Parts: sequence; C-alpha cells; structure tokens
Amino acid sequence: MAYVGTQLTDNHIHNIEKDALHDLISLERLDLSHNALTAVQKRAFKGAPALRSLQLDNNQITCLDEGSVKGLTELEILTLNNNNITTLPRDMFAGMSRLRALRLSENPFACDCHLSWLARYLKNASRLAPYTRCHSPGQLKGQNVADLHEQEFKCSGK
Repeated sequence: MAYVGTQLTDNHIHNIEKDALHDLISLERLDLSHNALTAVQKRAFKGAPALRSLQLDNNQITCLDEGSVKGLTELEILTLNNNNITTLPRDMFAGMSRLRALRLSENPFACDCHLSWLARYLKNASRLAPYTRCHSPGQLKGQNVADLHEQEFKCSGK
C-alpha cells in the first residue's frame, strides 16, 4: 500500500509554523529530514491527522513541544535520529497505539529524573527505539535508556 506523502528533505527549512499543515487531511507520510529545524512547535502537525510516517532525522532539533505530535493517533513511524534532543516531554507518545517504529538514536539525551518515563515506556515497547542512549550524566553515558532502572535517573538540586 502506497502512502500519500511529501518529501521535503534538504530544503534548509528552519521552522514549521503552528498549523502549517492545515487541511492536509490525506497526508500520510512526511519526510523533513536533512533540514535546519531546531524546534517542533505545538500543533505543527495538527492539520494532518492521517499522518502515519513522520521523519525528522538529521536536523538540529533541540526542543519538541509536548503538543507537537499529540493527536497523531495513526502514526506508525516516527524518526528523530541525529538531532540535538536532550529530553522529551513526559508521556509524549501516549495515545500512539499504532507506533511500530520509533527511532531516537544519536541524540545527546540527559538521563535525569525528567527522562525516567522514557525508560519505562521503552521497557514496555522493546521493539521501539533500540539504540536510544544516554549522553549524560557521565556514569550513564553510552548506556541504553531502556536498560536503566528508574532509580538511576536522578536530578540534582531540589
């Protein structure tokens, strides 16, 4: 089965405005890899409820708003490899029961108390994000997020 899709790779795209995909209700595949995206804002993909594959690899993404992919219940493939993501909003993938491929490798994840939810999520979905590794703190650097125990995710300070 062929996806109805758009490939926008290598276009030097820096930003996706809120509601940029307004009324693209048939769009099933969107590839924005190899651009210059630094953030994905809330409601960026709201206008594309049928989206099944979203590829955001090889950008400079540091921030994903918790509402950026919320409501994409048809999503099966989400790739965010090779960005600058250090953390993800809690329960970001909640409601994505069809997700079968999640790729988060080559991101500098800070494995602190704010990311412990991701370890729980990946333990329950072992086929997803197999190469998601910690970049910091030092004692966890290089370790697979899904292999860590919740008590290993610590925050300093109050």
